[in-house]
Amino acid sequence: MRRLVLLTSLLILNPALAREASVGPGCTFTDLQSAINFVAGDASGPDRLLLRQGTIPIPSGVVINLQADLSIEGGYSGCGSGAGAGRTVLDAAGGPDGTAITVFQGNNAIDPRLGFTRVEVTGASGETGPFANPEGGGLELRGRMRVVLGEQTEISDNRSGRGGGIYLLGNGPTARVVLSLIEGARVLDNAVVHSGGGIYCHDNATILLDDGDVSFNSAARGGGIDLAGASCLLDSQVAANAFTGINNNAGGGLETGAGRVLLRGRPGAPFYFIGNTGGGAHLGNRSATRVNHLLRNVVFHLNEAGTGGPAGGLSVFDNVRVVIESTSDQCSLFGLQGCSAFFNNVGPTAASGGGAITSGALTGEAIIEIRRTRFSGNRGGAAVYAGFSGAVLDAEGLLVEGNVATAAASGSLHSEVLLSARQARIRHTTITGNSARFVFDDFPEPLDLGGSILWHTGGRVLRASGARSIDYEGCLLASDTHGLPDPARIITGDPRLDAGFIPSRGSPALDACDALPGAESFDYAGRPRGIDQPTVPDRLGPYDLGALEAALLPPQGSDIFANGFESP
Repeated sequence: MRRLVLLTSLLILNPALAREASVGPGCTFTDLQSAINFVAGDASGPDRLLLRQGTIPIPSGVVINLQADLSIEGGYSGCGSGAGAGRTVLDAAGGPDGTAITVFQGNNAIDPRLGFTRVEVTGASGETGPFANPEGGGLELRGRMRVVLGEQTEISDNRSGRGGGIYLLGNGPTARVVLSLIEGARVLDNAVVHSGGGIYCHDNATILLDDGDVSFNSAARGGGIDLAGASCLLDSQVAANAFTGINNNAGGGLETGAGRVLLRGRPGAPFYFIGNTGGGAHLGNRSATRVNHLLRNVVFHLNEAGTGGPAGGLSVFDNVRVVIESTSDQCSLFGLQGCSAFFNNVGPTAASGGGAITSGALTGEAIIEIRRTRFSGNRGGAAVYAGFSGAVLDAEGLLVEGNVATAAASGSLHSEVLLSARQARIRHTTITGNSARFVFDDFPEPLDLGGSILWHTGGRVLRASGARSIDYEGCLLASDTHGLPDPARIITGDPRLDAGFIPSRGSPALDACDALPGAESFDYAGRPRGIDQPTVPDRLGPYDLGALEAALLPPQGSDIFANGFESP
């Protein structure tokens, strides 16, 4: 809240009466607040503020009581003409503690739009003093409105108690603040004392992150974004060819109290969590009602738990259901292939946890459903997954390779194991080429491994003595049978996987299984399952073991040049 509140009335949409003002050296206005007051004086809208290139000081901040559409456009080389490639910096440095731009809108009957183009908002001290209102550094948005950050727009290098870049609080569940990041807009290099270094959603707000990023911010938690309220929503439908994500934040990339997350990347343009310390995302729930999240075509890469984070990539706790899935495998990041993937994440250094994922629940269940997802290069006591009490894992079509399990500081729990899974269903999954003493931990909860390939020659498949309830419906290939029931029914021959982890000619994984109840119709790459190989006798049916179904093989002898020219 500002000490000086100047009310601006921008009323009914009427292009004929709209006002336009230029701001900057030599223009009609040199002071931004005065220009806001002028365009509002017409009580009409939509209105435009045209800002000259360079820096416009706003040391005392500005306040907008938004009642109609307003567009703030920077980068003009002249006063309202000759828009260039640059932008305008609105600099709040040098004044008293406070927010750079505070926007109010109390009329729930209207839904005005505030747009920013080619503008950087920076320098706010963020009211960090002991008697200040510590909310919102760059932007403080309160009420029902739509705010769009567009081309060459940045909210950067601001400070606050919560919401260093942006603070959001709508008037109610149907009278929301809707914040959109498009055209490469960025929220970066902001910092807070508490939570929401980049963006803090107090409640009743939606963040549409379709083409932009929230990066290099810091907080005690939720370094990138904190969805604190139950009516907070992070909703992303990634635009074609966009680089969109929550990256390189300190204090974790994303934190949810009871808010909801819907992330929908696309083939060739996934949603990214890259390089966050304190973990990529923490999806918790402090409410009594289960919260459902969707992570479709999302990549976690190079995130680190540090000393305090529960997981390198993703942690899920308390009455939450998370669906992780891909619609394609045609995504590449630094040569790593996968649209839904966990690459090179590092688990906690001073506690038990997962390199890629940690889950558990004190109330309710923490349910994770994973489909067609790759795990590669992750490192931790439980390199891929650590499940505590209350965790349920339902996985199918996973490709797990090149991960490293280490000795956890706390002892044997979630230590030196790939998947420390409690109640779990892990079907049609390929696990190969990892470094760990064990693939699975020994817990009393049931484990379903039907249709999977567990090729772990550097250690044992199961830590257990055989007390665990394990089912695989006669469809399993494993490098050893220690502790597994009915070992005579388990295939133990080399799966002969090719470079793409697909069973090749002569593999015992070909046509080894029938259709498992409730199994997916498509494999990791989106190919249909159950491709019958005419030259391979069906063991139980035409379904291959593992994450990937082999395409129809050519007749024997017709593929002599399949791997290049061979000498006679």
